[in-house]
Amino acid sequence: MKQKTTNIFKKILKPPETIVTLASLAISVLTQYPAITNKYIVNDDTNQHIWWMQQYLDNTLFKNDLLALYAKQLQPWGLQILYKTTSTIINPLILSKIIPIFLIIISSLFLFKLIKFITNSNTAGYIGFLLFATNINFIQAHSGGHARTFAYPLLILFLYFLIKKESKKSYILLLLQSLFYPITFLISAATSILNLFRIKQKRIKIIESPKKLLLLLLCLIFGLCILISHQKLTYNQKIGHLINKKEMIKNPAFYKHGRTEKLPTPSLIKEIDINLKSAIINKHNIEHHTKTLKSLKVQLPSSFINIFGSCIFLILLALLLTSKIKNKKHLPLELIYLFISSILLYEIASVVQPKILWPNRYVCYSLPILGIIIISSALTSQIQKNQKKSKIYLYATSIIIFISINLITILKINISNKPYKLIPDQFHKDLNIGLTDYSHNKDLFQFLRTLPKDAIIASHPTLSDAIPLFTQKRVFINHELSQPFYEKYWETIQKRTLALFKAYYSNNPDYIYDFCQKNNIDYLVIHEET
Repeated sequence: MKQKTTNIFKKILKPPETIVTLASLAISVLTQYPAITNKYIVNDDTNQHIWWMQQYLDNTLFKNDLLALYAKQLQPWGLQILYKTTSTIINPLILSKIIPIFLIIISSLFLFKLIKFITNSNTAGYIGFLLFATNINFIQAHSGGHARTFAYPLLILFLYFLIKKESKKSYILLLLQSLFYPITFLISAATSILNLFRIKQKRIKIIESPKKLLLLLLCLIFGLCILISHQKLTYNQKIGHLINKKEMIKNPAFYKHGRTEKLPTPSLIKEIDINLKSAIINKHNIEHHTKTLKSLKVQLPSSFINIFGSCIFLILLALLLTSKIKNKKHLPLELIYLFISSILLYEIASVVQPKILWPNRYVCYSLPILGIIIISSALTSQIQKNQKKSKIYLYATSIIIFISINLITILKINISNKPYKLIPDQFHKDLNIGLTDYSHNKDLFQFLRTLPKDAIIASHPTLSDAIPLFTQKRVFINHELSQPFYEKYWETIQKRTLALFKAYYSNNPDYIYDFCQKNNIDYLVIHEET
């Protein structure tokens, strides 16, 4: 009996998987440690997605609040169910800080297992894990405990089971994706459909059994029903309908220097380049890379770093394809179908946006995963050419190569602890790991918490961002939720914004008083530096 138990644990806790699990646990705890130990450090998107969930603890909070109504409408069913069912035992804000730890581990472990399965090499798995788990951009994507946090783990799990031919598990994951992050559902659904077909003897044949086909069909139908029902059942007249492409084009808020730059839509080729090489050079990091090199007394323009990353990736891709052709092997078709699905959905989304959200969302998760698989497979194929060398040499070489291509990203953590440029420094500081520090406003938050529960506060929009989260008080408007996606909501927000700033910078006490009376404002918070 003891021997059987020991064997089971050996199967579950294989040394490579154990190493990856422990390493990813250490990375996730270290990166999320500031948030866990300080209540005023959160992911800034918490001010969009999580703050209103304090209603689960006290249903009298944020009553008749337009911002809370809007924020709730944005959240997929799965996220709402998760936080509501757990709110009896854990505060939603605390849960939002714990969830990333588990999701980073899941993503890292199953990405390692996926690459290991594809390449039949622990070396490739380790390289892929290092590229993923030590890249701050991927860590940031897991931070916050909101819907986007689930994108990578759900997509990696789906891909892992699909390539392993465990299609039942991959199809069931489609339902989870539709509940937590619908974009990954659409990508995975398209990939699953394409993966049904193979060309055999110059004929297109379906490779799945009737039972599995039925399961896939049911999962697709239920998944689509979840998406459609969410849009229909959450509709509210105060929010209005989701705008269409024509309305977007006419609205300056969607262009450069507007509230959210979505137009013009970036070219597909540019997006493919940016996302495939993101494990080496990421568009959000180029400025940090340039600063890092300057601190090392190396002067390089950001455009050179960008092109350098593209060249490295293309060289690695060429080496991988050459190796596959020589050995008469090919990449798993599932990866090719994932790429095709992402590209097709990008093009469809660019035509109908924002009906199925923004085009870049269909490539910003799937293509980085493909990029990591390509890079780790290419490096491993080159390393393993020299069969005479020991495994220790192979591992050491792979780590050295990894460090050389990711050195700039790693150094960034220690060098660039700077405040946001676009938002006044006094409001919060960006910690570069997907977390934002509001500690210097804690005295203000503590005072505002003492006010009546139904108080409405008006302040500078960026200062108002964290007030509902840390004080459980309603705000007139804030920056995070001033979004132009729904017509009636945006119309109201625009009117509120103009009214607020007229009063905020007015030196006429009567005008300020009238503003507060008309809008039921109980407290007006003024920051001297604004």
